[in-house]
Amino acid sequence: MVHAVTVGIDGSPESLVAARWAADAAVRRAVPLRLLRVWDPDDPRTRPAPPETARRWGERMLTTTGRRIRRHHPALPVDTAWVRGQPVEALCGAAAAGDLLVLGSRGLSGPRGFLTGSVSLAVLAHTRCPTVLVRPRATVAGGDRGPSGDIVVGVDLSGPCDDTLRFAFRAAAEYGCGVRVVHSWAAPAGYGPDPDGAPDPEPAAPREAEESERLQEAEEPEEPEDGKGPAGHEEPTDPRQFEDHAGHAGHAEFAEFAEFAEFAEFAEFAEFAERRRDALDRVLRGWTERFPGIPVTVRCRPGRPAWDLAEASRGARLVVVGRRNRQARLGPQLGAVTHGLIHHSRSPVAVVPHD
Repeated sequence: MVHAVTVGIDGSPESLVAARWAADAAVRRAVPLRLLRVWDPDDPRTRPAPPETARRWGERMLTTTGRRIRRHHPALPVDTAWVRGQPVEALCGAAAAGDLLVLGSRGLSGPRGFLTGSVSLAVLAHTRCPTVLVRPRATVAGGDRGPSGDIVVGVDLSGPCDDTLRFAFRAAAEYGCGVRVVHSWAAPAGYGPDPDGAPDPEPAAPREAEESERLQEAEEPEEPEDGKGPAGHEEPTDPRQFEDHAGHAGHAEFAEFAEFAEFAEFAEFAEFAERRRDALDRVLRGWTERFPGIPVTVRCRPGRPAWDLAEASRGARLVVVGRRNRQARLGPQLGAVTHGLIHHSRSPVAVVPHD
């Protein structure tokens, strides 16, 4: 395998944003950047163009994009390739020869979130290497106008998650930021009330979301002075202290049920929550020991994974989720969580395949 970052180019503004993001990722990884243009002769939008004309246009597009990339990264090796064929097969084939594939999304689709093309969805479901979907208006990661938050990673304890965590921690090491772990779960029937038992709400329209944010800001207490909390408690400032503080937040979240401790179902619910947190701690222990300098915060509580990850994506540098390599009767499919997240995330999403 040749270590390189590959990005699909089709001339759209979204693909140019993805190219800039991919170029920055290649610089951080110290690997070449590969710009790939796939021409599908069966696509009705491109069918009228003769092959030689399509090739000439495509190569000109690649040359122009490469020139723009070199203005910002003059030392970055940039390769270009024009391929005739089926886009999904060509992109997956190119990804197999590298170690990261980057694609662009197609922008906002009103209150429902982001439009993700059929090609991108198919590639995400089939590719065997990590694939990043970059949202519109994303800037060069780590740039002056780029996101400055942490790496958010969704953890599913029902299957292997080492590949997903490895990608997330390595990305955090490259960026020099922290990792926020999100693990949402639903208590089995018979374990008392589900604090988030209502069906997943549809994402609010932009205007409704803005109104909700304004209401939340109005309800938030004023910023305490001298590092004191609302009740005069000192807030942790050292990264390791913050990690410990956040690391035990999962247990504290169930303190509201303490008054019902005499009821067996609530005690069982709290016990189940403790077991989930302990299992998550065991999974994370090896990675926190391997990357001791990376601050880690944990959110482990009842919820809906796709919804909670989409909320956590606000201000994040990157959201990382896993995708199990599984064969269905209709071919490889994206899981419900990944599918929901890539349509509603506010940040780039990395999908990491695993067995």
